Amino acid sequence: MSAYNSKATIIKERREKIRNAQKEKVRLKEQLVFTLKDFDKSAEVAMHYGFLPIKTPQISKDDIRKAKSIYEECQDAKKSIDHLSPLLKEKVCLLRTYKEWNMTAMPHPVMIYFKKPYGGSATKKKSGYSSCDLEIIGAPNSVAEALIIKTTIAILNEEGFDDLSVDINNMGDKESITKCEHELSTYFRKNINELPSELRQMFKNDVFDILRCPPEKCGAFHENAPKLMNFLSESSIQNFKEVLEYLETLNIPYKINNGLVGNKQYCSHTMFEIRKVGESKKDSNLLAVGTRHNHIGKKLGFKKDISVMSVSIHYKKNIKEKKKFTLKKVPKTKFYFVQMGFQAKLKSLGIIESLRKAKISVYHSLSKDKFGPQLASAENLKSSHLLIMGVKEAMEDTIVVRNATTRSQETVKIEDLPKYLKKVR
Repeated sequence: MSAYNSKATIIKERREKIRNAQKEKVRLKEQLVFTLKDFDKSAEVAMHYGFLPIKTPQISKDDIRKAKSIYEECQDAKKSIDHLSPLLKEKVCLLRTYKEWNMTAMPHPVMIYFKKPYGGSATKKKSGYSSCDLEIIGAPNSVAEALIIKTTIAILNEEGFDDLSVDINNMGDKESITKCEHELSTYFRKNINELPSELRQMFKNDVFDILRCPPEKCGAFHENAPKLMNFLSESSIQNFKEVLEYLETLNIPYKINNGLVGNKQYCSHTMFEIRKVGESKKDSNLLAVGTRHNHIGKKLGFKKDISVMSVSIHYKKNIKEKKKFTLKKVPKTKFYFVQMGFQAKLKSLGIIESLRKAKISVYHSLSKDKFGPQLASAENLKSSHLLIMGVKEAMEDTIVVRNATTRSQETVKIEDLPKYLKKVR
């Protein structure tokens, strides 16, 4: 083959590769993003916080088969704490969708929003109710929990739910869960004679039911049982402390609930529930359940486990609101929020919420710690202005607003930021 023919072949292959890449981009866009007519208030709030609305994933027969290979589906259904707790087949479906829709190639963490129930699920949509999921894939740090809790509360606030409170617990990593399971089994065997026969059988099936058992039913047996929090690794303790610090900074009421324990087969680390303050703890009053799923990636054929932070939200629609919310167009975003240092991260979600209420959209990468990657993201998104908060600004409650083109900048008080940005052209 001549050098000319060889070069022509290479050019042809490159052009074909570009055409295929463009086709794939169009296909992915059609798969991922649902149309504007499907948007509602929850989608708009989620999008403001950085979640990409996508079409609802479809559970396949293979998803169910793989879920059963990890853990029997019949037991899986029994071990749902409530009507909102995720089933393993849903998480298997999510990670398959993540791979098949090429979300692995998207900037991480991948943050997505979709309506529920999953396609192919036995669960049917309940008339008069709205259900959705938020998922953060590829963010192992505490900001993922903080971001998903804050977004959930903002969605519920928009739907008329005020005075919300968070019950929260931490299961730790696989080693922590295994240690606690061993201690619970030992405790159960030593004190088995104190229990009625029905509780003995229940605890034999899953010893973690000791922790889930209401105190009024199990009495002192439950109270004296080993707690998951006593077996957390140093990294899990640090992560949990940071999550609680976010909640305190955001003035979100919370309570540590030792009885909040997910399925050990696929849940780990943080778990939380959101209810109205003062509401009785019935399933019908439960508005959201959040869990981490960090240890099923390898079981599904991925090279390594993948950090996934999820929340399922389910609420009764406000029947008084007759006018249906519609989003005519996706708002243009010209601002990019850049944060450096943990104190800046702590204050970031409050700032993003204040901008949402002022109807000012903003990009951000809260999971990133360094300035360089955040700046690169801002450049890729063609943001005209950077909103920069470092250690100094966090201490002084200020933000540096920098013009990305001229590099001119001005320091603005956080409380004055929405008003200032509305004047920026």
